[in-house]
Amino acid sequence: MGFAGIRLRPGFFHAILGLSPVVLRDGNLVGEAAIEACPSLADLSAEATSPDDLPGRLVAFVQHRIELGHSLPPIQTLRILSALHASGGRLPVQDIARMQDISTRTVQRIVRDATGLPPKSYARILQFHRALRLLRDHHMRPSEAASEAGYADQAHMTHALRDFGGLSPARLADVTLVTLED
Repeated sequence: MGFAGIRLRPGFFHAILGLSPVVLRDGNLVGEAAIEACPSLADLSAEATSPDDLPGRLVAFVQHRIELGHSLPPIQTLRILSALHASGGRLPVQDIARMQDISTRTVQRIVRDATGLPPKSYARILQFHRALRLLRDHHMRPSEAASEAGYADQAHMTHALRDFGGLSPARLADVTLVTLED
């Protein structure tokens, strides 16, 4: 038995699946519930005939959804999410609102609609990912990674690592981080 999956960039969930990420916050859709919510997923749940069959179907599904003209995220949404990513989650919502010449509430709504999370929760996840990359890819000491990722101190980062990943800086050697190209 095997599985194939795809990780969508923030903001593209609705464009590909036609569902709001807010619907799935703190939950998931499995089996018939998933197919009922997005009927075009039915083709993906058929048994694979080879190891390459299911990933191939998954890629074809995403390409087809894009070709159908399902709306991609508005440029303003992409700019807001990019600003959060570029800052590692440290840019305050008020600053993003000022940069985009929109209200703070509008930024909050755009981030929630695109990610299913309020901006602060999404920023905490970005900060967590940044800390992981600094520790694993740049081999920084935990105290340095904590500072660079924007945590108050090493203990604050360690707490976030436990909350989001169930691990400590010492256990990172056991973790495989995967990054796929576009």
